[in-house]
Amino acid sequence: MKPLIEAINLRKVYRMGEEKVVALDDLSLTVEKGEIICLVGAS
Repeated sequence: MKPLIEAINLRKVYRMGEEKVVALDDLSLTVEKGEIICLVGAS
């Protein structure tokens, strides 16, 4: 069965002035129908 969501090797970097903040680094995720997920972390 095909996943509802599939992400492979995601990377997200924010800039705060001269500083780089890495929010995601090499994130891979597969979500199948009926699954419940929760992503938590500092904001």
